[in-house]
Amino acid sequence: MNSGYSEFINKASDKSRIYCEACADTSVREMAGEYLLPDYLPDIDKILCVRPLAHLSGSGIGDGVITWEGDVFYTLLYMTGDGKLAGAVFAEPFSGSSPAEVTGDECMAGVYPSAESVTVKPLNARKVQIKSTLRVRCTAFCEQELETVVTGRQSVEDTIGIESLKENVSTLDMRGGEEKGVIISEDIELEGSCPSVKELITCSVSVLPPEARARNGEAEVEFDALFDCVYECESGGFSSIQKRFRVSRAIPAAGLEPSCECVARADAGVIKASVQNNSYGERRIIEIDFPCDITVTGYFNREAAITADMYSTDYETVSDVKPIQPVRFCRVCSGNVSVNASAARENTGLDDAKSVFDGNIVLGDITVTRQPDSRRIVVEGSALITVVAVCGDEDTRYCSGSFTYPFRFELDAGDDSPNSGLTEELCILSRRFRLDSTNVYADFEIGARIIATDKRETTCVGSLAIDREHPFDHDSSAIILYYPEKGETIWDISKKYHVSRAEVENANPNAETAGVLLIPKKNKKTPTFSRVIG
Repeated sequence: MNSGYSEFINKASDKSRIYCEACADTSVREMAGEYLLPDYLPDIDKILCVRPLAHLSGSGIGDGVITWEGDVFYTLLYMTGDGKLAGAVFAEPFSGSSPAEVTGDECMAGVYPSAESVTVKPLNARKVQIKSTLRVRCTAFCEQELETVVTGRQSVEDTIGIESLKENVSTLDMRGGEEKGVIISEDIELEGSCPSVKELITCSVSVLPPEARARNGEAEVEFDALFDCVYECESGGFSSIQKRFRVSRAIPAAGLEPSCECVARADAGVIKASVQNNSYGERRIIEIDFPCDITVTGYFNREAAITADMYSTDYETVSDVKPIQPVRFCRVCSGNVSVNASAARENTGLDDAKSVFDGNIVLGDITVTRQPDSRRIVVEGSALITVVAVCGDEDTRYCSGSFTYPFRFELDAGDDSPNSGLTEELCILSRRFRLDSTNVYADFEIGARIIATDKRETTCVGSLAIDREHPFDHDSSAIILYYPEKGETIWDISKKYHVSRAEVENANPNAETAGVLLIPKKNKKTPTFSRVIG
């Protein structure tokens, strides 16, 4: 025989807490807006590039839904009628919700918006239309309290006569913290090969997935920010730069411990930039400030005892068994892949391109699947690549072209269950554009971080009703000998005869391995059996 359970107790009612999956949803919708240029900006002759940034300003969970809101910021680079470059920033608000299947006292929601498939079209010299696809990935976990309610009790003896079987399940636990509106400031100094700045045209910043180390009550967060800028040179003409810089910050998170596996997210807002002189009086320093919301979440697992079965030794009972799906944390999978994309010049509209000036990459159509046989996580998607180049016979004439390139790579999934939940976050770590006489090239690196969780369905007793009108009719035989069947547990046998496991074990030394058991008589005052000599 095998008891099959770690604990066998005699209690009328117990409470335990488990984390369940409240939401695992991806919302996709089209966004479109028409925008007028501010009066101080020149007219549009040709649109070259648009950089989208989806910024989440707030989210919440309650009343069966997860809600969110934010803005998609579009940084537009265009050419004027006299061959110069100009830029503008437009904002399109968004909001939405996803149903949450469960709610509880403690809930943790992760909302990850991204803008994909961006297109821009001039309606006239002062007005543009921008369309994009907004993809919002949403995951949430809520802590649920499990309590078995016993009805029909009228005396202390009724409570004592209730047998409860507890089963341990592994469940996720989380600790988190956040800081909103953190102002990140940095001085970007131009390299010696870059000309001095006359005027800034466009500036944008994107943050890469942070690294986080859990401490007691806080997390040390570090991440790289990727700064892009197009500016007019003092010597004439225009130039573009890309610069990475490191950001470090300690984020308070109550209950966080070093044993937690910690994950952080940084959500950047609109950048403010200005030009300053260096110590030589040259306009070669760009001061930038941007707000950033930083969140940290620590993941770990703990054991929770749930009520797997219940009965009364005195009365017939009716139990309500309900399904539950405790979620456990599996692991954080991370990695990166280098992509070498190319397209023929004639397919991108860059036939006359002389040299690359700038460019941008937007990831989209992302799918993440797990292959249980190979224990690999497969990430697939497409990259929308835009290249801005100097074109024609004049060095001040600009053009742009776009092409889409598919990507696919794999990460080690470990030994997680095939039905694991996967929450992904992808970004561009680096990018470089080039061209030759026949092709346009984009060499870039994609970084991926995937949080894997697993939910396994089981059951617990939600309620037990004691039927006092039907007391259990205990066998009146002088002695009961029982020959256990293969796979039967002491619990199964005790429940069958409405006696406690403790009584069975007291009457039978080595009860787990015995070939025959003496079933004790139900008598709270005077035992009517003798102990079996094994």
